Amino acid sequence: MLIENIIFRLQILSSGAMSRNSSSLGPLLEDPSTAPRAHNVPALVFGVALIVTITGGNVLVCVSVYLEKALKTSTNYFIITCGHCLISIWS
Repeated sequence: MLIENIIFRLQILSSGAMSRNSSSLGPLLEDPSTAPRAHNVPALVFGVALIVTITGGNVLVCVSVYLEKALKTSTNYFIITCGHCLISIWS
């Protein structure tokens, strides 16, 4: 984004234009920050799937410690606290 803005400003300076709305320069004055951007759908799907998987795993750990008496140790309570914090942050 920063590099695009620098290139944009250099093009304006090198063309000698004083106004951004000058129609004689055509595409040179198009602001790159207002151009439509393509979305990275595979990365979005992967990120959402990863968040759902991690949150689901944390919920399962919390439920298993809550239901099983043998798992109620101080170490597991610490793990539950960390998992609960992560679930709260992502939800």
